[in-house]
This record gives sequence, C-alpha cells and structure tokens, in this order.
Amino acid sequence: ATAPPTPPPGGGGSRVHTRRTWTLVAAYAAVAAACASRAWSPKNVATAAFAPVAALALAAVAADDAPLRARTALRRPALFASVAALYAFGALATGVMEQGTPNMFANLNVHSGEARHPVPTGLFLHWGLGPYRGGVLRVRTTDSAWINSIYPADLTPMLEPLAVRYMAAAGVDPPLYFNPGFTRVIGPEEDHTPRLPYTIPALELRRLLAEAALRDRNFTILVDKLPGTRGDELWRATATTKTLRLVYARGALASCRQTSPHNSSSSSSSSSS
Repeated sequence: ATAPPTPPPGGGGSRVHTRRTWTLVAAYAAVAAACASRAWSPKNVATAAFAPVAALALAAVAADDAPLRARTALRRPALFASVAALYAFGALATGVMEQGTPNMFANLNVHSGEARHPVPTGLFLHWGLGPYRGGVLRVRTTDSAWINSIYPADLTPMLEPLAVRYMAAAGVDPPLYFNPGFTRVIGPEEDHTPRLPYTIPALELRRLLAEAALRDRNFTILVDKLPGTRGDELWRATATTKTLRLVYARGALASCRQTSPHNSSSSSSSSSS
C-alpha cells in the first residue's frame, strides 16, 4: 500500500489561507479608504461595485497552490458566470456603467435610447429610477471652463490623418469624433472655449454642475429639457420642452430662469458618450 503524502512542514495550506485572507482584507481596506476620501453618492457606486469583482480576482491570485486554485474556481461556477454577465451585459442594459468597454471600444451612446440596439440600454434612465431621474438635457452653451474642458470632448484632431484622407477619397464627409469618456478618464482638455451643443443625462449634468461650482465658482449655463428619453438624432438636436438658464455665483446656484424654447434658437448637437 502506498503511504499517504506527508503534509509540508509548517502548515503550507494554512499559510496560503492566511495570505489570501490578508490580501482580501487589504483590498477591502483600500476600497474603503477610496470611498471615504470623498463624499458618498450614487455617482461613485461603481467603486463599491468593483470591490467584489476585485476580491474574487485577488483571491485567485493569492491561492498559489494549483489544486486550491482549481477547487476555488470550480466550487461556484454559477457565481463567477453571473458576475461576468452582470458586468458585461447587466451594467450596459441598466445604464449604471457608461465609462468602460461600451465607451472605449464601441463608442456606444448608452443614454440615446435608439431602437436599433438589439439589447436595450440605459433602462434606469428611461424608467426614471432614483438618481437616474430627470431625463435627457441639451447643453447649449456655458462659460464654465471646467464643463467646457470635459464636454463634449472634440477628439477629431486625434484621428489618423491617413484615415481621414482615405475617407475623403471615398467621398465620405469629414468625420467628427466626440468622446467625453476620454476626458473623464484621461483628464480635461486644455482648450476651454465653448463647443457645440450636446445631450447629456440629468445625472451627469448634476455631477458636472457640482464640480463646476467647486472649481469655477461663477458661471452661467443654458440647457434645454428634451421630451422623453428616446429619440433619433433630429430629436437630440431640436426637440425641446423648456429652456433653463442657470447662474452660479460664489459656488452656489444664484438663479434659475425658465424661458420658452421658441425664444432661443436651437443648434445641432454633437454626439457624446
């Protein structure tokens, strides 16, 4: 008969378990510190949502024993598959995540509500749930340096000149490329001059206004409220139910006046993420 294998001296399995435990503790401590460094709000819920995903990955990394890794991965396959599906599809359909793969690789306008998408997007916005209420607004103009540095993020000059020449040779109109997800992640643009009008969810506009109130202190912004939350490019560019002029002074809202949409001209909107 073959003798059973002798366990490694010093309790190797125990050490692996201890390292994994402390790795997870450190990961959650880092997330807690990041959340505590700024006021909690639904806008940064992605940080907390990422914590369990990171914990699963760190647990696999910390388990340096191959059989233990195999047992950990196969113990709850439905859990891992569910987390992956929620991240890849659920966050996109509900609209809780717009800065990520939908923006970087698909340039997908999550809040547009276009019917051509095979899977619905931005459902929380369309349903008006919680912080996602408020619908879609069109920012016509603002003198806020911060807002103009983030939106609409005209990245057309970053397009490859050769690609632009090929499109021109094929008879395609010169491309326009707008991607505020880039400025949100990489950093604001240096040019703060006013840009083309653009549409934006009310949740993101509230975030922008709070940031601009801290940075610019004094600014004015003119916005249009769009009817509903779904429509085509013509709807995004022209549809208006009311126009609001907001004036901020010393970091606080000083006045908010509503005007008829027929009293001010409407311009074409640029595409934002």
